[in-house]
Amino acid sequence: MKQLFMALMVLMAISNFAAYTLSAQTITTNFFVDPKNGKDTNMGTTISTPFKTIAKAKEAVSAINKDKIGNIVVNLRGGTYFQSTTLTFSEKDGGTTNCRVIYKNYRDEVPVISGGKKITGWKLFDQSNNIYRTNVGKLAFRQLYINEKWGVRARTPNLEKNKDIEWLADKRLIKISKGKISQWKNFDKVEMVTINAWTGNHLRLKAFTADSLNAFVSIQKEEECVFRVAAFAFHGKEYFFEDAFEFLDSGGEWYLDSTDGYLCYKPRANENMANAEIIAPVLDPVVKIEGDSFDHSVSNISFKGISFMHSNWLRPNDFGNVEMQAAQFFMPDAYSTPGEFTGRPSTGVLVMNAHHIVFERCLFANMGATGLDFISGTHDNLLIGNVFRDIAGNGVSFGLTPKENEVNTTIYRPSDVREMPVRETVSNNYFTRVGKDNIGAVGIMYAYAGNMKISHNEMEDIPYTGISGGWGWDSTRTAMCNNIITNNYIHNYMNVFYDGGGIYTLSNQPNSQIANNYIENMRVGARGYGWCGLYTDEGTRHMTVKSNVVEVQQDEKIGWLCLQSVGQGALECPVINNYTTSTSKNDNKGQPIVNTHYYPKADWPKEAREIICNAGLTAEFKDIKEEKKKLNLNTNQKRGK
Repeated sequence: MKQLFMALMVLMAISNFAAYTLSAQTITTNFFVDPKNGKDTNMGTTISTPFKTIAKAKEAVSAINKDKIGNIVVNLRGGTYFQSTTLTFSEKDGGTTNCRVIYKNYRDEVPVISGGKKITGWKLFDQSNNIYRTNVGKLAFRQLYINEKWGVRARTPNLEKNKDIEWLADKRLIKISKGKISQWKNFDKVEMVTINAWTGNHLRLKAFTADSLNAFVSIQKEEECVFRVAAFAFHGKEYFFEDAFEFLDSGGEWYLDSTDGYLCYKPRANENMANAEIIAPVLDPVVKIEGDSFDHSVSNISFKGISFMHSNWLRPNDFGNVEMQAAQFFMPDAYSTPGEFTGRPSTGVLVMNAHHIVFERCLFANMGATGLDFISGTHDNLLIGNVFRDIAGNGVSFGLTPKENEVNTTIYRPSDVREMPVRETVSNNYFTRVGKDNIGAVGIMYAYAGNMKISHNEMEDIPYTGISGGWGWDSTRTAMCNNIITNNYIHNYMNVFYDGGGIYTLSNQPNSQIANNYIENMRVGARGYGWCGLYTDEGTRHMTVKSNVVEVQQDEKIGWLCLQSVGQGALECPVINNYTTSTSKNDNKGQPIVNTHYYPKADWPKEAREIICNAGLTAEFKDIKEEKKKLNLNTNQKRGK
């Protein structure tokens, strides 16, 4: 009996120990990182013994993440984490279904993961013109941030755009007025920025000749594809020049002389160069979340309350930048071949071969190209409550476009379906001031992707289209399907270009919807050209357009709806029960357009008011617009104890 009792006691002890062990394993593990007071020789496990770098915290996470039950939280103290190399998360850095790895801001502090470098050593160079300069050696960049505000790459004219332009495609020359160009120093580095129909181009100058009235400008070989591709979009538009010391005549302008390394800046009236924080982008990308393959992907990582900033993109320095659409660019050989070959711009944060990644209440700002890009091999990721602002290109992109050696209209059929992004959710995010350099950019762009859900986002101050969904310009069935664009609020868009819309689609997307969105823009449009509220472009099929409110002016150049009739057109796209202030539309004959409600004074009925009320950010996330405006992103910000 005694032996039986002892055996039972042993079993109970083992059971209790196992329960205790399981309980211990489910406890959240915390690490702390402090860029100002931390040391990588610390344990990193308490607020008083923090690591200094995120890279060191990653090491600590990867040592325990695979066998742990319970989350691992890396608490980032406020301040700027300048990265010397791209911060990379691979499979070993991710979590599991039992252990999510969370990188988050500590309390209400503001950690900034930066791909930039502080520029110091400024001295007054030209007193009469108040120009300062410093030497940055071999650094190269296309943006400069002064107290987190965008500097202006020296340009002429400063605010207006020249309109005296004629494209002589057969001679590969651009004809302008003689007085608008001169033999500026470093002439072959000067760029001609052209504003066209739905794209902008950065064309490096080569030479020019002149007669008594006109100059005939040649550009460098890599950009000559501009004379062939979509030539009809370029005639009679606008242009300006940038990137010459001679243009440095207005506060906020800067110029980098790549031959001698001198960076010059003319401060704005309220800027003091003695204490200004000036940052130039260096890294491309800043952060990379990438698994080695579909079978060895990164998973279960969350990023919360973090600012991602200061990415670089230098390709236009060597090749110019001839935009194709939605910030994708033409390859140099697009001039000499029947097809149009395109490339994909770089990004600040890159995601490939990854799933169950979450970005929540983060800021993506001051990026050199795209803010965030999910390229391929991704699924079940979530973007919620983030702010995308002041970005050179697209806010966020999803899905592959054809490779650089494939014709742009190549139909994408992946040999392994895991290559295509699926089940991605973009909800309650705020987009503003994208396309600051690659002017034809959009807020959200997806190419070949499926089961996308884009809902409750707000967009404003956009040069071109708000949401661009699909790729290919072809009605052939692909893996794109089940894409839902719903309850978004898009306003103040098409500020620079035309031939776009609040929501724009391409190609065959079975079982997809544009529903319950509020599209509002009472402007006539940049340069008086036309655009649409809802635009289904060439090849669009099986995209249902229903229960949207489109508030635009009554103008023949502005359609509340465009069902493309050119080429393969837009067919089999039911348009049902929408509300609009305009009767103007481009209607591809034979489309089922039913129950369109016309209210020219926007005195909406109850049903339309409900759509408007439910569009855009939900109550839980309305604060992100104001919070991100107020944040002090300098490294001396207030910190919690």
